[in-house]
Amino acid sequence: MSRKCLGIAVVLCLLMAAVYVYAVGRPIMLAKDTSLPFDMPEDFKGILYYASLAPSGHNVQPWKVRYYRDAKSFTLFFDVSRGLPQVDPHNREALISLGAFLENLNQAAQAYGYAVSITVMPE
Repeated sequence: MSRKCLGIAVVLCLLMAAVYVYAVGRPIMLAKDTSLPFDMPEDFKGILYYASLAPSGHNVQPWKVRYYRDAKSFTLFFDVSRGLPQVDPHNREALISLGAFLENLNQAAQAYGYAVSITVMPE
């Protein structure tokens, strides 16, 4: 009788392992959302999408981007409303996050075949 119970237990364990591998082992398919409320070339949407994956302190993403259609350029700003004065009173981590965003933007634009020129403004 115990051999029969052991066999059933082994079969149940194998079945549970198979269900787990099927449920967890499948590749995750993520759809990137590049929808915007205004018109922009698809390449630029992709570049901004990849730039937005930059890490930021507490994942607050303290950046704001302005797009200039005629010049086909962007301006990156620090979004003060997303600052963390309790943990980052001097905005050091926020500025590092902006640098990470710029680096991701630079890498993504080059991957799309664009030459990138970055100008840092003192304000």
